Amino acid sequence: ATSIQKLVNANALNKRKNIRIHFPHISASGPFPRIYYKETEILASNIRVGGLLIIDDTKSFGDEVGDVILLDFIWDDFKAKVRARLVGAHGDFRHLQFVDFDPQIYLRVSQMVKAGHLGGRFHRVHDNTGQLQAAELWVGP
Repeated sequence: ATSIQKLVNANALNKRKNIRIHFPHISASGPFPRIYYKETEILASNIRVGGLLIIDDTKSFGDEVGDVILLDFIWDDFKAKVRARLVGAHGDFRHLQFVDFDPQIYLRVSQMVKAGHLGGRFHRVHDNTGQLQAAELWVGP
């Protein structure tokens, strides 16, 4: 098992190293786009530069892995169409991999992901004793 793990790490096969950021639960805002499929807004769970995890509780996407669909990404100042392939279906979740990725979308998503990654690396420390003299203290893992 150790040699398999070394092989996976040496060849960057661990897909979980792809950094992703969670979408807000209420609705897309700020740097997050609204994403539409067949003129219906979809509920995204997270996004990364290579794809998207969506919640398909209405079964709009089915379970046919390999299907290519067209998505509309809409920000306040930019719109683009992106083809995506269904690469996984589990319960109400659908994993989509971007087939052709607009450079503007790539840049916007990579900026969102970077901020989410940096923010996720630090955790707020609470001072219940009142001994800290700083308003906030954040530490890394």
